[in-house]
Amino acid sequence: MKLTGVAAIESGILNRGEGLGNSATAKKTAFIDGMKVYCSPPAYKASIWTNLIEKGKFNKPLIPYSKLSKIDDKVVVQRTGTIVESEEVDLGGTMLANNAQGFSYKREGAFTVDNLISINSYLGDMDFITNGRIASIHGVKNQIVNREMFYGLYVCNFVLEIDRVGIQLIHENYFQKNDETAQEEPQGESQDKKKKNKKPKVSQVNKELFTSSSNNVEKLVELYRLCLPEETDDTREAIARKYIDRVERIYYSEKLKSVVIILTKEERIRRIKELLITMGELGRRMEGSYRNLVPSWVAMSLDYQFPKYYIEAKNVLSKQVREGYLDFDELTNDILQFVENDKFDEKDQKTIYIATPKNYTDTVKRIMERIEEHIDSYEFDEDALWRF
Repeated sequence: MKLTGVAAIESGILNRGEGLGNSATAKKTAFIDGMKVYCSPPAYKASIWTNLIEKGKFNKPLIPYSKLSKIDDKVVVQRTGTIVESEEVDLGGTMLANNAQGFSYKREGAFTVDNLISINSYLGDMDFITNGRIASIHGVKNQIVNREMFYGLYVCNFVLEIDRVGIQLIHENYFQKNDETAQEEPQGESQDKKKKNKKPKVSQVNKELFTSSSNNVEKLVELYRLCLPEETDDTREAIARKYIDRVERIYYSEKLKSVVIILTKEERIRRIKELLITMGELGRRMEGSYRNLVPSWVAMSLDYQFPKYYIEAKNVLSKQVREGYLDFDELTNDILQFVENDKFDEKDQKTIYIATPKNYTDTVKRIMERIEEHIDSYEFDEDALWRF
């Protein structure tokens, strides 16, 4: 099951470009009818994670450095750990190229968002910042800073893979090292022979532990040994015991060649609910103010693999903006008709949920009823097409 959606958000600049000299540029992209301003998926999702952490609903993600002094400008800081202690790893995913032990590790997020693209075009508005008041107090000259300004209607689509929330597969290939027991390469060999004779990789995953009747704490500590190599054993165990109540099962799947983590149904439902609630009350702190990210209009469905109604919504809004008006009631009627016409036959049941700020919470409650019913009856299927 997937929850797909399309949101229309009225806001100003949400994401700055790299800038040029003393100019702060808006992120822009070209389209056939002009320059469009956009907000990137990482920026939008970062606002969600920050909001949830500030509310105490999500935890701060772990990073693979126990000593922050080791981090410098050459290090790309990434999330690590597992979905057990980190909701952000679960929904947002991570990719760690090499940790302290040389392991590569990734998790594809269950929640994806496309770029927030403006319907109206950027027309070149500028704002000048001088801090002239402060300069005049001290009687000094001041440099002028330019900011590109914009206000308009953004549209984006998103997909939440319900069946992947709270389920993580950690393939044994992620935790491999050279086999030190393999025979050393003879000196003086050609490069081709050296490649052929390269030491084989061996998995560091303790399969016996994950196939045994050991408790979930021991298994989670073992995963932290691989994911958090710089932490002490006591720290790893403390993290495991703090969040172990979230875990339903941890085991090794021979078919998938992976360690499988399955969280409790209650925890999976909680994460989805908190995500959807936060999307309806979202703001982004930027340049001394909070920019609105609350959808003026949003359509969601549990009956599509991808929100194909996004194109229709974008076309309707583009037409309205060109003609100089904005009517969300008209958009709602159009999308409802689109979904009705999209049914293949009478057995093809497609439901679309449409919300504005006025009824957003009630709409999420109705969606959550279907999601909870699905999760309660869902059983993990190793034969399904899984991404890691």
